Amino acid sequence: MHKSRWFIVIEVKGSWFVDCEGKSHGPFRTKEEAILDGTRLARTLNDAERQNEIWVKDDATGAPRRLWSGPVPNVSASGVMH
Repeated sequence: MHKSRWFIVIEVKGSWFVDCEGKSHGPFRTKEEAILDGTRLARTLNDAERQNEIWVKDDATGAPRRLWSGPVPNVSASGVMH
């Protein structure tokens, strides 16, 4: 099983932010801008040991939804990093 680092798109008082491990990025004017920047951050802050994932609340259901993930860390079946 691999570890993940989550980038969570959230709205606070009409502004949008991307939270990653307690560090807030933003504010952004729109949800779409926050998603684009979150994706950029996730691709830029690549971690060899963890898979980055972008999460946002679904407008219709309110449930969290994963929008993007990648890359998967290179781990063998024995659990050894390559």
